[in-house]
Amino acid sequence: MKWKSIAGVLLVAGIAVLSGCGGGTNSSGPTSTTAVVSLSVTATQPLMPQIEGIHIEFNLPAGVSVATDPADPNQISSTALVAGSALDAIPAANKMVVGSYTSNTRLVSISVSGPSGFNAGEYARLTCVVAPGVTLSQSTIAALTYANFSASYDNNGTTVYLTSFLTPSFALK
Repeated sequence: MKWKSIAGVLLVAGIAVLSGCGGGTNSSGPTSTTAVVSLSVTATQPLMPQIEGIHIEFNLPAGVSVATDPADPNQISSTALVAGSALDAIPAANKMVVGSYTSNTRLVSISVSGPSGFNAGEYARLTCVVAPGVTLSQSTIAALTYANFSASYDNNGTTVYLTSFLTPSFALK
């Protein structure tokens, strides 16, 4: 009878241990997710010449952040910020997409340049980190407003702004 009791206790203990194991989930709570935000410009009239540079600043919603470079916590990680499809025709060596992030205000600042020029369209993609419990929707992203926006091209050493001919927009991909 004693062996049956010991076997019963071991069986219950084994089931309890195994029930704590699951398909690799984090037992410390929910984890953050990612969302890709597309940054685009639409021309309000035909552009001649093409855009050579864009700079935009905006604040992310609460609970949304951006991965930064471990060596510089204000610099957005090169894996989190990439060129958009409007810059596809420009060789990688001739385009630049850089950004900074201020965590306490959630301010994102992005600069894009392509000296050979690019058309209106998606100029950058930003992968954001969404905190557990935060819901990020298309309407939330589309409603983002920019604090600063400029677009330009170089005319023989003189910067000419195209800002009044372009409308920036944000979309959840």
